[in-house]
Amino acid sequence: DVCTPMYETLFQTMLGGNARNGIRFLISLRQDLLQLLRSEGADDQLTQQLKDLDTHLRQLLTTWFSPETLDIRRITYEGTSAAIIEKIATKEAVHPLQSLDDLRARLGPDRRVFAAFHPLLPDEPLVFVHVALRPFIPSAMPHVLEPGYGKQDDVRVATFYSISSTQPGLSGVDLGQVLIKKAVKLLQLEFDSLETFVTLSPIPRFRKWLQEKISFHLRGG
Repeated sequence: DVCTPMYETLFQTMLGGNARNGIRFLISLRQDLLQLLRSEGADDQLTQQLKDLDTHLRQLLTTWFSPETLDIRRITYEGTSAAIIEKIATKEAVHPLQSLDDLRARLGPDRRVFAAFHPLLPDEPLVFVHVALRPFIPSAMPHVLEPGYGKQDDVRVATFYSISSTQPGLSGVDLGQVLIKKAVKLLQLEFDSLETFVTLSPIPRFRKWLQEKISFHLRGG
């Protein structure tokens, strides 16, 4: 078909030959493409062509990373490879790890970490979520990050307090929602006492808003 862009045929050929290398290449390509689209200087015609390419790549990756293809695993200090744990530790974007003890605590008995994997990338946690298990709904992060809250039979609330993606090239491919839904099911199977699921997430742009309010009042406004 003369109307079909050449890159569509190229991508399908790559995925049909060596799917593992092909999918890695497409994720990397889209990451570079998104960075290029955020930069300035491209003319309107080129920008539209790049946007069309991005749309095709996102749709293609969404198909390959559909919910039924994802493997959701619990990450543990004893049962997960050091390489995977290191990737999760270094890619944590919301509440960075402070020490090895902090890492152990986040993988401890009153926490859970779940990650999504794909069969073609078995050692790459694509997105991961941290969960705190508590007898109450936390009102602040110290209640989440401090270890040692209660026994397993006291677990009433699961608080999802951090979710991070490791692959910028999969931006817009909704892996996080799939991960959380499957994590909820796994937690329900593990804890009969669980009653409530909540999130404790940062408010976007809250710091900027607060700083502006403080500056305004300091000026006597």
